[in-house]
Amino acid sequence: MFPISLHGIELYPYQSQGIDWLIEAYEQPTRQVRVLADDPGLGKTIQTLGLVRHLIDTDPTTQVLIVCPSSLRGQWQREVEHLLPGVSVGLWKPDTHLQVGLITPGVLRGNMAELLAERLALVVVDEVSEGKPTLDNHGGIHLAIKSRQIKKLTADVPLVVGLTATMQENSPAEPWAILDSLNTPGLPDWATFSTWLTWKRPKPNGYGTQRPPQPLDYTTHGEQLTRQMLAPVVLRRTAEQVGLRLPERVGARIKWVTLTPAQRHIYEQAGKLTAGKKMHRQAKAGMLHEGFSPVAQAAVAELQAQPRKAIIYSEYYEMLDAAAAQLDHAGIRYTRLDGEVTSKPKMREKVLAAFADPNGPDVVLGTRVIERGLNLQNANTLFSLDLSWNPGREAQREGRVSRIGSPHGTYTHTVFMGDTPMSRAKHGTVDRKLRSA
Repeated sequence: MFPISLHGIELYPYQSQGIDWLIEAYEQPTRQVRVLADDPGLGKTIQTLGLVRHLIDTDPTTQVLIVCPSSLRGQWQREVEHLLPGVSVGLWKPDTHLQVGLITPGVLRGNMAELLAERLALVVVDEVSEGKPTLDNHGGIHLAIKSRQIKKLTADVPLVVGLTATMQENSPAEPWAILDSLNTPGLPDWATFSTWLTWKRPKPNGYGTQRPPQPLDYTTHGEQLTRQMLAPVVLRRTAEQVGLRLPERVGARIKWVTLTPAQRHIYEQAGKLTAGKKMHRQAKAGMLHEGFSPVAQAAVAELQAQPRKAIIYSEYYEMLDAAAAQLDHAGIRYTRLDGEVTSKPKMREKVLAAFADPNGPDVVLGTRVIERGLNLQNANTLFSLDLSWNPGREAQREGRVSRIGSPHGTYTHTVFMGDTPMSRAKHGTVDRKLRSA
């Protein structure tokens, strides 16, 4: 047990164990990779900064680089300043020589030569699961641009730590891709790993083009081998496993909403399209035909019946506009957190502070920017307007309200979906992905 003290924080035993696990990796004589994959809300940031504290206490000249989405950069800086007083932290720039540098994935490529010249003791990759791999028509795997840049950056760093709450979201190919992007020693090659999976090989689409094969799940033997592959390098705990009582999810998961006849027709026609973007575009058009959304109306009606602090999420700005119109009509105060707001840190903090105020707005409307890194535990009601194809994103949204220190014993997360055959099929596909993950 390594004695670690973070300013103003009393560590839980599982957090101390996580810090020890990371420190032991750093002290190995060979290069190491670790992925901390605890459930949302269990303190992956705290455990990571416990490792940073140890490295800097051991050698004050230590340089650490944290790669994180731009929406989380300000939060990382605040956490370092609060938990590691006296440690220099800021946006990484050449020749700044900060103890903790922060950088976003989008600028790695333009600064790669300078980054590789740094003597980095540790690289932390937050939300490492965001770089989704793609498959070609022959079953070969290709890392996303972000993942390729991270792979180049981390090739010679003594310790690389990835942070994610979702090792697998859409596809069983993702755990391997995450470890490959971090240059994990001893990782089997893709040709070997792909034999551990079951595959769906679809017919050519309506344009005569062969679609890439789709990995569906693990073979029985492949599941055992995948667990063996992950065990040395991935640490994942749930709230139940560590004995914490986080808010428990209660209530219905899905509420089916009847669309208008015109909306239902447009939405079902979308299901007949073979091109993904066209299908999504037409499905959205059906859900919002003539600017009205029965799905948004159903969510707002539930809030009218029982007023409370709530989050309303949608992938689409237009759907949030429809929800805002319904909230205005109902006289319910709301604020909004989307990409336009998160690009302005002061405005973002203002929105978060307003929602946290007991006398502030009762509802925050948000796009996917609310899925990661935010603490919204003053609310215990979450509404999603339609189901994401990616079930990992649903878990991330729940992590904003189901957190350590929440004043609530339970929470609800209700997904409002238009009741059509296409929606029912989507629900079945997402459930299959959840079971595999």
